[in-house]
Amino acid sequence: MEDQSVNGSIWNKQASTLLEQLGWDVVSDHDIDIKGSDEKKHGVDTLMIYKTPLKVRPQSVILEAKWYKTKSLHAKLLQEWIDTLDKKLVTLRNSADLFELYPRLEECSVFDVGVIVIWFYDVDNYKTFRPKFLEALKSVNVSTRERKAGRSSIFVLDNTRILRLCALKKAVDKLGDSFYFRYAPAFQSGKPDEPIKTLTIEYIFSDVVLGSIKTDKEESVVFYFGDNNLRSFEMLKSALRSTFVWKKDSPLHLYLYNSNIEDRKIIPRIKEMFDEVGTVDVQFMETNNDLPADLKNIIADEQE
Repeated sequence: MEDQSVNGSIWNKQASTLLEQLGWDVVSDHDIDIKGSDEKKHGVDTLMIYKTPLKVRPQSVILEAKWYKTKSLHAKLLQEWIDTLDKKLVTLRNSADLFELYPRLEECSVFDVGVIVIWFYDVDNYKTFRPKFLEALKSVNVSTRERKAGRSSIFVLDNTRILRLCALKKAVDKLGDSFYFRYAPAFQSGKPDEPIKTLTIEYIFSDVVLGSIKTDKEESVVFYFGDNNLRSFEMLKSALRSTFVWKKDSPLHLYLYNSNIEDRKIIPRIKEMFDEVGTVDVQFMETNNDLPADLKNIIADEQE
C-alpha cells in the first residue's frame, strides 16, 4: 500500500509535468489539503490553470492522478472518484482558503473542471482490459442536477489518451518555438483567431488538433489521431476546408498516429487528396505502450 501511495505521488508529478509541457500551469504544491466552504479539509493532488479561447479568463482545474493495476479498477470505484472530485469542485469554488493560498485562481473563470488521469501500470494487460474500462466509463455520470453552486465537468484520461499526449508533445517539440496551437472559428465563439501555446482539454479529446508554424510564410499543421483509411481522410479533408488550414500554395504538415506498415502505403494517395493546398508533408507520430523515458526521468532527477 505504501508503494501504491509513493507511485501515485510520482505519477501525480509526471501527469502535471506532461500537461505543463503542453501549456498548462501548476499553481499549487502537489498532494495538498484545502479547507472548503463546508469547513472540511479536502485532499487535492494538483491545482492547474490553462488559457482557453472558449473563455475570457483562464480555466482552473483540479487534477487527480491515479496509479492503478487494471484488475483493481471497476465501475463502482470510478464512480466514487468522480463523485468525490465533483464534491471537491463544488465546495472549493467558494473556499476562502483556496483563494488566500493560491491568489492566481482569482483571475480564473468558475472553478468547475476536474481531470482524472489514470495510468494502468501493468501495461501488458492494458490492451485486453481497455474494453472493460470503456464500459465502466459509460456507466458512470457526473451530477447534472440544478444547484446553486453550478455544474461541474469532469474528464477521465487513461493510458490511450495519455500516450497520445506524449506523442503530440514530442511532435510539437520537433516543430520548435515557432509552433502554436490554433482553434477553428466555431471554437473561438466569434472572437478573432488567436494562436496560443496551450492545448485545451477539448483538444485532448479531439481526433484532430490544428496548429501553425509562424515563420516568414505561415505553414499549417494538423495532428490526426483517427483511423488511417482513405474514407477517414476524405472526411478530414472536408472538415479542414472550412478552417485556416485550407490555403492554396501553403505548406501543410500532416502528422498521423496509430500507424503500421500498411498505413504508410497510402501516403501517396493522401498527398493527392490534399494537393490543392500546396506541398503536403506526411509524418507519423511516435507510438508506445509505456510512458516515455524523458517523462519518467524528470521525476527521477527531482528525487536524486
